[in-house]
Amino acid sequence: MKIFILLLFCLTFRLQSQELNCRVMINQTGNTTSVPPSVFKNLERAISEFLNNRKWTDETIAIHQKINCNLTINIMSVVKQDVYTADLVVQSERPVFNTTMNTPILRHPDRGIPFEYQENQPLDFSEQVFFSNLTSILGFYAHLIIAMDNETFGLKGGQAEFEKCQNIANLVPVNHSIGGQPATGWTAAEAQDIKGQRTRIGLLLEHLKSSLEPYRSAIYKYHTQGLDMMEGSPEKATENIEKAIEDIGNNYNNHYLYKHFVGAKAEEIMGAFKSSPAAKKTKIKDILLRIEPNVADRLK
Repeated sequence: MKIFILLLFCLTFRLQSQELNCRVMINQTGNTTSVPPSVFKNLERAISEFLNNRKWTDETIAIHQKINCNLTINIMSVVKQDVYTADLVVQSERPVFNTTMNTPILRHPDRGIPFEYQENQPLDFSEQVFFSNLTSILGFYAHLIIAMDNETFGLKGGQAEFEKCQNIANLVPVNHSIGGQPATGWTAAEAQDIKGQRTRIGLLLEHLKSSLEPYRSAIYKYHTQGLDMMEGSPEKATENIEKAIEDIGNNYNNHYLYKHFVGAKAEEIMGAFKSSPAAKKTKIKDILLRIEPNVADRLK
């Protein structure tokens, strides 16, 4: 009986596992050598535990369903004691059904982030109360990673997590600053121009627009009816990928979100058409280049 109870406990724990398997790396630049490396090593460990040991949703998650992701933090400057600025790069991927292949989902830089950290201080966070710019950003990206992953498995599957991101953004005090450095990237007003589209709030708010539903539908179809079917039904999968790319191209509105998609998946998309006629390859290539000309050298 004791063994049975122990096995049941272990099984329940595995099924309720945390969502993220995030590799965290913090790099010091030449401007931060006055800070002992141990400070950032302890912060690296704390952030890893913050992201990986927390249950972010009510979903039942098996160990193999954890989302593989990376968070790279480059410490750019020391504003004053215990106050820093950093550039972040957030990346995530998900497996393709019945293959050993992984497909990139999120590839997003976030620059000039001010934050405060005292060595060994706890990273406090709540989805109802603002504690700090650092933990709000970490919580935001945890939910964004899950949201964008869910979008590839179900139509508008990330809606609940996108809304949690918005709630985190809304909790940040207006005109909040850290050591005199403004905490930007949180308000809708910042997302109005081309530069603002590339902020975390710009990426989020575009997802929540009703006009983006065709794009979200295409993302779902691209992954579940395209990539995930490639191993078993390659011709049908290629047809579905072609339709998804056409839908994305037809709804392209010059927003960063579309460029983000093409930038992350350009080679993968063209790889799906490696056996297709030249005319079809040219059509797909033209759509990708219209959205993101900067991938031209990756499509040769």
